[in-house]
Amino acid sequence: MKKKGFTDKYWETKYFPGKDHSEKSWNERFEIPISFIMNKLAK
Repeated sequence: MKKKGFTDKYWETKYFPGKDHSEKSWNERFEIPISFIMNKLAK
């Protein structure tokens, strides 16, 4: 993503070992992307 011009201001990559891309796994960590987005919108 950095090669495409994205900076830490607008992009963050997280890795969750042992978790898949299912609705159940996303539900367990839903607050992470929502908090990131809301924090960026508030600034």
